[in-house]
Amino acid sequence: MTTTDLTTRQTVAELVATYERAVTGIRVGFARVARAEDELTAAFDSGSFKYTFSVRDKYNHHAIDFNDPESCIAVLKREVWKRLVDRLEIRRMISIQRATQLDQQLEREEWPEITVENVLSWANGIQDKLPDMIQEAVEEVFDWLRPRGQKYKTNSEFEIGQRVILTWVLEETQWQNKFHVSHYSQKHLTALENVFTALDGKGAIAKGSWQSKLADAINTTPIGDLPGARGETDYFKFKCFKNRNLHLEFKRPDLVDKLNKMAGGMRLRDKRGEAA
Repeated sequence: MTTTDLTTRQTVAELVATYERAVTGIRVGFARVARAEDELTAAFDSGSFKYTFSVRDKYNHHAIDFNDPESCIAVLKREVWKRLVDRLEIRRMISIQRATQLDQQLEREEWPEITVENVLSWANGIQDKLPDMIQEAVEEVFDWLRPRGQKYKTNSEFEIGQRVILTWVLEETQWQNKFHVSHYSQKHLTALENVFTALDGKGAIAKGSWQSKLADAINTTPIGDLPGARGETDYFKFKCFKNRNLHLEFKRPDLVDKLNKMAGGMRLRDKRGEAA
């Protein structure tokens, strides 16, 4: 993983200072709106009937309680933590399973106050765990590339070869006459490309991308009349088929070798007693 600007103390201090100013401004603003609501309520109080005025969105009948800024600030704090995690770009270097766990933590668990010390402590903790996280990502991709059976001869149960056949990866978009990566498979193709770029010493996929170059290339591949519509990227050659299968060929055998060694393909063969 490459060090991002988030891990520098100066950048963290700037972000935290901005957050603190925003929280202060929200508290002041909430107090002003609350006073304005109270003034309207008092002015229209007829004695016999009291109507309480509150600021509401035109399309939302639930008003914000401007006497309780802390509940809104708690939501804001959670959203800011999410953006801090995004700035660290940690999802590009961890397994899909761990990324899902991280998202659940961001939604459900209580996170600490946003201070320079807490942010740097969290970032440094991630850096310390990163080798194990990358290993998890490699093993996850290795397992996804391995077949669930012996139907296709190009696949190997024990290590990744030059080619693999991946089932139920594609969908047809008849109105565009192009193949399309299924929603479920998008994250797997992104994880695959992340692992290859990491093994190649280039970090993760380009900043700002939400999916891999491989998925982008597949999504622009015309269906055509002949079976096996072809395409390629820096690391892969592929053929798309109407049965939703993706035939994938690896252009960098050296990276495949690294993947097999890190994920323990030969050790799987040894455990089955099929290799010395």
